[in-house]
Amino acid sequence: MAEEGKPMVPITREFLKKFYEGREVTPIPQTLKDLDQKITESCVDYGLTFSEAASKPKNKLIEKDELETIQEAVYKTAPHKLDENVWRMREQCEEISATLSEESVTDLRSVSKAKSVSLDPSNPWVSNLIATKNYADEIFQLIRDYQTNTLKNVEGLVQTFAPKDQLRLTIIKMSRERTESSNTSAIDSLIKRGGSIHEKYDLYWDQQLARRQTLVNIGEATGPYKWVIKYLGGVPEPLLDFIKQINAPEGPMEELRIKYGPIMYFLFLLVNKVRLSVDLLTKVVGTDSYKENVKTLNKQSEDIMNAAKGVRDYIKIYFDEMLAIMRASPFFITKEQADGMAKSEVEEVVGKGKTYTWKKEVKKGEKVRWSWKTKGKDIGWRVIWRGANGEEKEVVKGGRRGEGEKVKGEWEVENDGEVEMEWDNTFSYFTSKTIVYDVKVEGGAPAEGGADDMEEMKNALETK
Repeated sequence: MAEEGKPMVPITREFLKKFYEGREVTPIPQTLKDLDQKITESCVDYGLTFSEAASKPKNKLIEKDELETIQEAVYKTAPHKLDENVWRMREQCEEISATLSEESVTDLRSVSKAKSVSLDPSNPWVSNLIATKNYADEIFQLIRDYQTNTLKNVEGLVQTFAPKDQLRLTIIKMSRERTESSNTSAIDSLIKRGGSIHEKYDLYWDQQLARRQTLVNIGEATGPYKWVIKYLGGVPEPLLDFIKQINAPEGPMEELRIKYGPIMYFLFLLVNKVRLSVDLLTKVVGTDSYKENVKTLNKQSEDIMNAAKGVRDYIKIYFDEMLAIMRASPFFITKEQADGMAKSEVEEVVGKGKTYTWKKEVKKGEKVRWSWKTKGKDIGWRVIWRGANGEEKEVVKGGRRGEGEKVKGEWEVENDGEVEMEWDNTFSYFTSKTIVYDVKVEGGAPAEGGADDMEEMKNALETK
């Protein structure tokens, strides 16, 4: 955030890229990756295709026309934009809930009775899917809460820097309320006409894109906002630049997508596969060979349930960490801060009684190089390596350093893991400390967002 009293300049991608260095989120658990692999293989065995090459089903429990209908719901790649992933993940949860609703389960019981198949809730296959529905409902609510909190963050940021005159605030508020009322009416009308869940979320996304265009109009002072912005005056130029470019394809927020998007892509695609698996398994109830495959279906339903539970558990952590990162992101900076980006150093204030941590995953053979100093006063500092199995090594022993002296060093990584640097100011009850640091990881992939990382991400998660 810009320092109080100093003129602001527009945030840059370079500044955000540097800011996100060392700010990692909790990695996806390996158990969740393993479940994703199992569920993918199971879907392919039924005949679903997740690539351009068609797959031949190993089992033929589902009719071709039904399989083709389910195939239409397959996402081979995740949407490019992070917020569309959030909306579409919410859609998948609602589809799961509808497929496993009480009414739908009643219909399944009618089919199963005709086939002399028990669908008692104590049956593992049934109880697993009922649990899956409950987890999907919880994920749905977590997504709604995340969307609400994200909107509050943006609104709070804009209101902080916007002029406080009541006339302009009232005009913009009334315009927004009219738009949202119209959006709600459009959704209600679609539902009354019998629109599908997918059609509803197509409309939700269209409305989201319209909100983005409204921000651009405000930033450019065009359309209905021309009079409010231009002729009343007083709106800071950096604020207009911010709301105009926040969602631009090559704008600063692209750094957020590059850094944290792959996790969101993984979560969305996994929830989509859970939805597809639920569709597949509920279709099997109507087949003559259901009883012959009940053991396999019990195991598949258990994997589906565990995946939904794993996403529910992890996504809460991920959302909380992402909200914290976005709240801390410096969307407005001073000219001095922008000029400082010509250097590779990062400046951080470690509050009284607080710690500040930089961490990054590293590979064996890479070198971690550091250089830092305080702007007066001393501060505790140490370097730790942690392995995937909980091992820990103190690379640099903790101790108080600083008083303006520059601390330099390097360490060659001995095994894959995570390196963490911690600046500790917990011993100071009255004084914050300012540190200026430069940390690089060399010898392998670039430390953050380098060309190798970008190419690897592009190849692994092509989203357009």
